[in-house]
Amino acid sequence: GRDTKLFTNRRVLFVDVKGLVGKKIEFLSLPYSSIHAFYVQTAGAILDRDTEVRIFTNMFGSLYRLDQDFRHG
Repeated sequence: GRDTKLFTNRRVLFVDVKGLVGKKIEFLSLPYSSIHAFYVQTAGAILDRDTEVRIFTNMFGSLYRLDQDFRHG
C-alpha cells in the first residue's frame, strides 16, 4: 500500500499519501515517550498476519488513537 507505518527504536512514523497521484503526503512522528497505552489483538498466534495494533496518546491535547492492521492480503 501507499500508506506506511514505521516502528523505529525511538518513535513511530506514520506516512499518509493523499490523492491518486500522491501529490500530498502527510507525515506524523510519534515519540514512544508520548504513548500512554497500546492495545494488540491477534487471531491466536503471537504477531500473526491478522494482528491489530492501537496506540493511545494525548499528544494533541485530547486522547488520540492511531490504528494499524497487519492483515493477510
